[in-house]
Amino acid sequence: MTNAGIAVALLALAGRFQSAANNPELVVALSGKLAKLAALPDFAPNRAIEVPLELQLERIVSLEQAAELSGLSPDTWRRRFPEKIKRLSPRRVGVKLREALML
Repeated sequence: MTNAGIAVALLALAGRFQSAANNPELVVALSGKLAKLAALPDFAPNRAIEVPLELQLERIVSLEQAAELSGLSPDTWRRRFPEKIKRLSPRRVGVKLREALML
């Protein structure tokens, strides 16, 4: 179980014990454990994930971003490099970041 799962379980237990048993000492003990879990680095929900450079280059960017990175217009991308353009949805297209940086 991850730290986040443990924290959620402790919160549920704290609420259950507080309403059922009215035992403030137990609630304080559980709250202390929860505070320790929240302080652990694994519990930070907004922490950025480190992605290797090889995977970052495989990211799909919009055609406008690719045009800005490569110095080519979106129309030039469509005319000269249609094989590099990926259709993401019926109305949305993109290019791998690797391809945009190599032109």
